[in-house]
Amino acid sequence: MSTDLVIETRITDGSRAPETVASRTFTYTEQRVYGSILNNAAAVLWDAAASGSLAAFDVLTLVSDQPVELELTIKEGDAAEELVSLTLAKNTALVLGGNAARYNHSASDAFAGTLDVIDKIRAKELNSVAATITLTLYT
Repeated sequence: MSTDLVIETRITDGSRAPETVASRTFTYTEQRVYGSILNNAAAVLWDAAASGSLAAFDVLTLVSDQPVELELTIKEGDAAEELVSLTLAKNTALVLGGNAARYNHSASDAFAGTLDVIDKIRAKELNSVAATITLTLYT
């Protein structure tokens, strides 16, 4: 059963009990499980423009039972479309605290780009092994 996500920031100096300094609750919105992505195939995990899909999220969590490469597309279809790729280790969670990202930046200063949103997330299995990916969105 899925529940809301609570993120707390706690501090402690070792001489007293931990103190919560910030807490925020995100409402569980949608969960998708993608099974059997294999043989170096790529699959769209989330597309803001797809029918029936959430257009935005506040928090996204993604876990795979196998190593996968992820591709984040920012400003899809634009001449300055930005693709960001990263590798996610087996059984390790990726947590995005929002879908804002920059595109159209220089090679030496990613912060100089234009702020926009992530439009699409794809995954590619790397080792010809079936990967099961769980993606959860919170708003």
